[in-house]
Amino acid sequence: MKKYTYLFLIFGLLTACKSPDICTDNCANKRIRFIDDGVNFNRIIYDNENRQTYFMQAADSLTSYVYNVGTITSKGGINGNTDFITDDGIVSGMNLVTTANIPSLNLRITYEYDAAGQLIKSIQKRLSNPSIVLNVSTYAWVLGNLMTTISTNTGTTPVTTKYTYFPNINNTVSNEYNGLMMFGKSSNKAQKTVIMGTTTTNYVYETNECGCITQTNRTQGSTAIVRKYTYELIPQ
Repeated sequence: MKKYTYLFLIFGLLTACKSPDICTDNCANKRIRFIDDGVNFNRIIYDNENRQTYFMQAADSLTSYVYNVGTITSKGGINGNTDFITDDGIVSGMNLVTTANIPSLNLRITYEYDAAGQLIKSIQKRLSNPSIVLNVSTYAWVLGNLMTTISTNTGTTPVTTKYTYFPNINNTVSNEYNGLMMFGKSSNKAQKTVIMGTTTTNYVYETNECGCITQTNRTQGSTAIVRKYTYELIPQ
């Protein structure tokens, strides 16, 4: 009986989101409320400051975010509880995470940003005595789009990932799982390809009359993933 209750709840929420709204050509007045990847039906809930507070995957997995001055606590989720330390003064209006502590994995990850709030470096350490650096990644941006990531696991050869973009499709699905602007700005445009070594991942999108991406088709070799998005107006 519990499963049917969730189904009726989800149907009601979907119906409620179909109210008329005002479109803009860059989807700036909207936010993602539902994500459907064909396996899980995900729901995002926001607070009065337009910050993600809950991410519900299907009906049995819930990640919550609690915001305080200088910290964000994520409870639940794939890695269990995580404590984020933020510097809200790097870029106005953004909760940029500078450190993530993940006790369940004995990990600490630090993040560095440029003056525009774009992620430029991350360092992953295992919290032992002494601590051990596991990975260092650097990120290169051009005109608001991430172009190259170089990731180096300690003792291995650096791995370079390159990105290309559709010039006429704006990226409206950025940071959908990590809360709004927690890890810096996302690329302005929608990804076309992600090339890592000999592996290429291709993306195709569907958009609505507002310019919002409503469906992403991701293909890597013979594996294809379709993800659909439902939006709602950001309260004024």
